[in-house]
Amino acid sequence: MNIGKSILIKLLFLVAVVEFSMLLYEFFTPLSVLTEKYVLLGPVLDTVLLIFIITFAYFRMLKRPMDELLKVMRRVEERDFSARADETRQDEFGLLASYFNSVSDRLKNWGQDLEAEVEERTRELNAANEEMEASNRELITANDELQDKTIKLQKMNDELLMLRQELNKRVEERTEELRKTNMILEKKVRDLEVFYKVAIDRELKMRELKEKIRKIEEKIS
Repeated sequence: MNIGKSILIKLLFLVAVVEFSMLLYEFFTPLSVLTEKYVLLGPVLDTVLLIFIITFAYFRMLKRPMDELLKVMRRVEERDFSARADETRQDEFGLLASYFNSVSDRLKNWGQDLEAEVEERTRELNAANEEMEASNRELITANDELQDKTIKLQKMNDELLMLRQELNKRVEERTEELRKTNMILEKKVRDLEVFYKVAIDRELKMRELKEKIRKIEEKIS
C-alpha cells in the first residue's frame, strides 16, 4: 500500500511538472519573436526550451508504461484476469505492476471463491426450492383429501339429518297410532267393565230368582 502511494505521489509530481512546463512554454513562445530585439532573453528561452524538451522526453518515457498498465487495468476491469502487467522493469512501474498483479490475483481468487460459493448457495436454494415444492404438492394433496372428506362428512350429516327427521316422523306417527290404540283399549276396558257389571247384576238377580223359586217350591211341597 505504501509503494502504491509513493508511486502515485511521484506520478502526480510529474504531471504537475509537465503542466508547469506547458504553461511556461505558452508564456514564453510569444517572446521568441522578440529574441532579435531582446538578445538577453535568448539564454533564458534556451533554458526553458531545454527544460521543456527534457520534461517532454521524460513524460514520453513515462507514458508508454503507464498506457500499458492502463490497458491491463481495463482488461482486468472487464474480468480478464489473465492480463498481466510487466514486472521486469527495475523502477517504480515495476513495483506498481507487481503490486497490481498481486491485487489482480487476489481479485481472481476472490472471484473464483465467490462463484463457488454462489454455485453452492444456488444448489442449496434449488434443493430447498424443490423440497418446498414437494411439501407444497403434499399440502395441496392433503388439502384436496381434506376437502373430499369434508364433502363426504357433509353428505353423511345431511343423510343423518334426513334419517333423523324420518325417524321423528315415524315416532310421531307411531305415537299417534299408540295413542289411538290406547284410546280404543281404554274404551273396550270400560265396555268390558260395564258388561262385567251387568253380567254380575244378572247373576245376582238369577240367584235371587232361583232362591225365590226354591222357597216357593218348598212351600208348595
